[in-house]
Amino acid sequence: NEFGNGLVRVLRQLVVNCGHGFEKADAALTKLQVLHAAAARQPEKYAMCLHLGLDLERAAVRDSVRAGVVEPMDAKLSALTLATEAAVTVLHAHTELRATEP
Repeated sequence: NEFGNGLVRVLRQLVVNCGHGFEKADAALTKLQVLHAAAARQPEKYAMCLHLGLDLERAAVRDSVRAGVVEPMDAKLSALTLATEAAVTVLHAHTELRATEP
């Protein structure tokens, strides 16, 4: 759950960095999460929600496929794996440095 929260924080900050306030970012993210959860529970009813993402310029939910934003799942998984491994490496190094401090 904490890993997922970290990913949401990154997305939230991207929306804010595009010039939108935290309230607008939170509203867009909440709507996206609700729609994705509905698609996960009832995929036959909410199949159209599986391709939803965020339009960062408008801070709004959009159909990413219709907008022409398509990323292969392999690329996403590879990026997440590498980012996670980098974070774990940094945390291990930090832990070792703290352990060796006098």
